[in-house]
Amino acid sequence: MALLHTSGDLGMLDLFEQSGRTVRRATVLLRDLLADWPERAELAAALIDCEHEGD
Repeated sequence: MALLHTSGDLGMLDLFEQSGRTVRRATVLLRDLLADWPERAELAAALIDCEHEGD
């Protein structure tokens, strides 16, 4: 990451951070969906939305 930072391409770092947040959110949603299935089946739609955000 130091190489990206010193190159002045902060836009790339922003994309990595955004991607990381999306992956973390998807992971939490999947964990909660599987832990509370079928009571929280609505999390499946939220997980799909999160996946589309990552496209």
